Amino acid sequence: MKNNIIIQALVLTSLSIISCNKVENNPIEEIQKMSPKDNDTVTAIPNLEKTKRDDTAKRIAQYITSDYLSPEDLQSIEVSDRKFRYQEIDLNADGEKEIFVMFSTPYFCGTGGCSMILLDHQIKPITKFTVTRPPVYANPDTKNGWNVLYIKEREEWKELIYKNGTYPSNPSIVTTTTAKPSNVATGIFEEGEFEDYPF
Repeated sequence: MKNNIIIQALVLTSLSIISCNKVENNPIEEIQKMSPKDNDTVTAIPNLEKTKRDDTAKRIAQYITSDYLSPEDLQSIEVSDRKFRYQEIDLNADGEKEIFVMFSTPYFCGTGGCSMILLDHQIKPITKFTVTRPPVYANPDTKNGWNVLYIKEREEWKELIYKNGTYPSNPSIVTTTTAKPSNVATGIFEEGEFEDYPF
């Protein structure tokens, strides 16, 4: 009898020791235990993408101030008008993205639209568009190796075809077309929030 009591006491003591040692995993502690390398992996991709975008924006700003605009232009532009936004898309399937640069401030815009630039990945100009209204649609079909672009003007579509190293720079004088962008066309500056960069 005495032995049974001793055995029961030992069993109970062992169980209470085991239950005391068993601690539920705390998710916060688990995150804190992650090595700096693991934490870096979580944030590295967004940070790398932002760094790349900021670097491209600096290169575009340099092009605008040194090549696209004259010193007289720069003196005439209010500080509040010295900004642009951009989007990238590969228009000729060469693996390098071309860059659409859009201005939307009064100095660059009139009743017919705003100025827009298409640059290659090396920040070299392909087309300097005038009086253009976004969005510009890049259709998946190609002519002369480049995507066909569509711009809408007064409810009519203009088809911009790449030829001799450029697209038509003044869409307003391009003949209207019955063709229109497909459902899978990419809209450049179609909708959403776009970051403005200074120059």
